[in-house]
Amino acid sequence: MPTSDSEAQQITKIISEYLGPRVAAELTERLHKEVGKNTENESLRISLEMLFTLCRQFPWKDKYPSSMGKEVQWGDDH
Repeated sequence: MPTSDSEAQQITKIISEYLGPRVAAELTERLHKEVGKNTENESLRISLEMLFTLCRQFPWKDKYPSSMGKEVQWGDDH
């Protein structure tokens, strides 16, 4: 059974606590391309594709105080 939407969102949230958007995007892209696209395990393929997509859509915010509210852009990192 593939990862549910809520599970994938939780995984993405955890990833965002440890990695910046650039590294998270690169990691999930490599997993998707090098593992997901080459596996016969459809569940794994779908799950890695979901993570790859979600990491690109996640509302990344930096660690500045909320009053500054600066959004981190792709290509930046924590």
